[in-house]
Amino acid sequence: MLIAPNLETSARAYLRSFPPQTAKKGAAIFAGGSVRNAEAGDGDIGFATVIGTLPYEVTLACEDGEWFGECTCPMEADCKHCYAAMRALIEWGDAPSVPAAKPVPRSAPPASPKKSFPAFIEQKLGRKLQGGEKRAVTAIDELFKYHAHSAHIAEYLLAPLLGSARSWHYEMHRLWPAPPRDAWEAWLYIAHFLRGRKKS
Repeated sequence: MLIAPNLETSARAYLRSFPPQTAKKGAAIFAGGSVRNAEAGDGDIGFATVIGTLPYEVTLACEDGEWFGECTCPMEADCKHCYAAMRALIEWGDAPSVPAAKPVPRSAPPASPKKSFPAFIEQKLGRKLQGGEKRAVTAIDELFKYHAHSAHIAEYLLAPLLGSARSWHYEMHRLWPAPPRDAWEAWLYIAHFLRGRKKS
């Protein structure tokens, strides 16, 4: 199990909360080996990449004993990709409780690439980044390089990620519970923060 043992009961309750059709699709995704790079972060949080039409980034977090999932797919939250990612967090490292159609390799988090972070993302996507995408990815890379060990980040530094339509200022935010190990992990934390901000 990748998550802490004391979180297993609530994590399994989260799986049972999915509508049957969503759970069925998520189980098929998990069994088909489409979950990549599942890992538990510091605290009650987990991350995974799930391969669908595109690579989707899933963030799972537990607050007050209840789990919720966010995904970069069009559904945005508690989708089939979240289900598959939670299955990986629970079952990787143990014998699977549900027989899988084919074995799912436990893959390590993506290592910090020697190439630039934008080039690394282009490789994952299999295409060149567009102008706005490249600016956002470069901003993430710079946040990691210059602010990974900062306890709080000024809001104006996030402006390239959401554009100028919003009024940005010097309010400070805590983006990560611990310094990210690489720009990829920094992006996962930033995505989780921005999704939470969008809902507020």
